[in-house]
Amino acid sequence: EVGQGVLTAMAQIAAQTLGIPVEKVEMAPLDTAEVPDAGSSSASRHVYISGNAVKAACLEAKRKWEEVLRAETGETHIEAEYTYRGRIERPTTPYHPETGECFPHISYGWGTQIALVEVDTETGEVEVLKMWAAHDVGKAVNPEMIKGQIGGGIHMGLGYALMEHFIQQDGYVKTRRLSEYAVPTVYDMPVEIVPIIVEVPDPAGPYGAKGVGEMTTLPTAPAIVNAIHDAVNVWVNELPATSERVQRLIREKLA
Repeated sequence: EVGQGVLTAMAQIAAQTLGIPVEKVEMAPLDTAEVPDAGSSSASRHVYISGNAVKAACLEAKRKWEEVLRAETGETHIEAEYTYRGRIERPTTPYHPETGECFPHISYGWGTQIALVEVDTETGEVEVLKMWAAHDVGKAVNPEMIKGQIGGGIHMGLGYALMEHFIQQDGYVKTRRLSEYAVPTVYDMPVEIVPIIVEVPDPAGPYGAKGVGEMTTLPTAPAIVNAIHDAVNVWVNELPATSERVQRLIREKLA
C-alpha cells in the first residue's frame, strides 16, 4: 500500500465474498515477517492478482465454515464470531513444466484522454485548462478511489509532458536537484478533470475488476501534445514541451 487504496479495495472484495459489512474486515499487517511476500505494488497488479487471492481465500474459508455448521447444527447460516487462519499454496492455473505454457495473468488496460490547452504564441507557455479521461477498469471496486487515481495519473503525465526535464550528458547527471527538475504542483493542474469510468468486466479479474495504475498516466502527454498542435499547428517531438521549446517551434513555423 503506497497510497493508492489497495487495503480498502481488498477489504471490499473480502466483504463482498463473505457477505459481511466491510467494517467487519480487518487487514493483516503488510509485513513479510507476518505474511508471505506478494511482490511490489506496481504494474497495476494488486486488484487483479491480490484481489483474486483474497477472493479465493475467502471462498475457501466460507466453504470450511459451512462444513462445520452443517456437521454441528445442520444449518448453513448462523451469526457468530469466527477466527480463521489459513494458507493456500496451490497452482490456480494450468502450467506445463516442459514447455512453460500457461495462462500469463495478463489483463489489458484501455484508456484515452483529451486535453484542452491554451498556448501563448509570444512566450510559448502552455496551460492545460481541462482534461477528459476515460479508462476501462473492468469493474469499479471503489469508484471514488479510481477517480483519485485518474487525477494522480494526470498529475504525473502533465509533469512529463510540460515540465520534468532530466538531463544527462556524457554519462553524467546534470539535473541534480529538485529545484532544477520542475515537478508540477496543485497550481499547475487543470482547472477541471472529467474522469470517465468504463466498466467492461475482465473474466479473470475478481468480480471483473482489473488494475488502473500506470494507464492513467500514459495518455496524458500525447493528449497535450496533440492539443498543442491543434492550437498552434506545430508538432512537439521532444518532451517536455517547455515554453522555450514551443516558442522556438512557433518562430520556426512563422519564419
